[in-house]
Amino acid sequence: MTDCLPKNTPPESRTPWWNWRRTAIAIVVLSSLVVLSPIAWKAGRYWYWRHTAQRSVNAEIARLKAAGEPLTARDLHAAYRVADGARDLTEKWLHVLAQLDSIRPDPKAPEFEALPLIGARPLEDLEPAAADRCLVETEQYLRRIAPQLEALLALLKEDGEVRFPVPFEKHFTALTPHAQQLRYAADLLLVRARVCAIQADTEELDRSLSALAALPEKLDESRTMIEQLVRCVVNRVACDAMLDAANRGQLSAEKLQHFARQLDELDFKRPAWLAYTGERVLFWEAMGENFSLLARDDSGFTSGIKRAGPVDRAFVLGAMAKSVSASQCDYLGASQEFDALNEELKQEMLLPGLERFHYLYSVTLLPSTYGAYVAFFNQDARRRVTQAALLAHVFRLRTGRWPVNYAELIDNDSSSAFVDPFNAESLHLREEQSNLTIYSVGRDLTDDGGLEINARFQPDIVAVAKPPPQNVNHVEPR
Repeated sequence: MTDCLPKNTPPESRTPWWNWRRTAIAIVVLSSLVVLSPIAWKAGRYWYWRHTAQRSVNAEIARLKAAGEPLTARDLHAAYRVADGARDLTEKWLHVLAQLDSIRPDPKAPEFEALPLIGARPLEDLEPAAADRCLVETEQYLRRIAPQLEALLALLKEDGEVRFPVPFEKHFTALTPHAQQLRYAADLLLVRARVCAIQADTEELDRSLSALAALPEKLDESRTMIEQLVRCVVNRVACDAMLDAANRGQLSAEKLQHFARQLDELDFKRPAWLAYTGERVLFWEAMGENFSLLARDDSGFTSGIKRAGPVDRAFVLGAMAKSVSASQCDYLGASQEFDALNEELKQEMLLPGLERFHYLYSVTLLPSTYGAYVAFFNQDARRRVTQAALLAHVFRLRTGRWPVNYAELIDNDSSSAFVDPFNAESLHLREEQSNLTIYSVGRDLTDDGGLEINARFQPDIVAVAKPPPQNVNHVEPR
């Protein structure tokens, strides 16, 4: 640079190469780098995070397609349809359920206050010992709705497939009115069975019990969690009705064995798999829609979030893949897997800053789904203890005593395996005060001695086989 200056310029007047201006510029640049480097690092990390999540989503989608598992509403509709050549009874069922819905007692009418279970009264008020008995009012109501009940009883005898319509593409806005209608049908049949039992009308009692035993099958192929949970409830109603009739001494050994075989055929593993794979589709459809559909208020806070991001999608898909797999495990394996999933979700909610907001769909959709698996194990245990109680009644009719172990029952029905689904050990069996108590330890895996209430709200699942009363008041059918 000094070569550009005139040769006669004094050295002290020449401009130095490094001066205060360049120093200031360097300070500004370095300061900017110091300030921006964390931002750049976070931006790079964020991009890599989303990129990795998107790769996980793509990999999971490819896996589901290769396995032939449904992912979209179109896939679910295709998997749900009636097989070619099978008889489709769906329209008949929708018609009968609509008829039953039309005769549901109005909660504002006096009739509702007088009816048990399907109204405001407890079922026990039908019994002769009830202080305020409601048998007459219930008989009148059953006679009034006899045509609708007969249509239901006749339809339950027909062979065919049922696929209740569910608009899967509407995800959580999809309505399933048939599920609650079936629940009501189960309550109606239970009330009818109890009235027939009190009247000692064994023929009509058998028809009601057979119908109740067949009712859960109508939801066998259902693909939503709510439908499968209703199936579990209907199974509980059927078990209660069968055990009550057996304890009254109104079922022959042949009928007891028949109902025990029907219970033995009920499966809870495949319905659980269908429910979790169906929920995954509903979640996937929901994540592509406006998040405000899931909002609990109209504040508009989430109105700007149109679709779930790749991080949220990856987490939900990964969690549901584990849920589907866990639903087919034994109870210990399933509980460990779902507990781990719950813990993982809690850890995501503890993330710093705005990172936790990348899991909005996950925290909205997953928690209730994680806990649903217990219902399937509960009803599997309910089915098994009831089946064992029915076969114990068979043994008592033939020998005059209760069995002392399951080996005696297995001799009578070799297809029955009296194993507790919660701990894979034998169901507990105890004779006490002429009754035979059969129970599962339940979800807490603690033997409470057959108590159906405990402080942990995780009681044993119990069936009590009672000897029939010595003097049964046989009331003629009206």
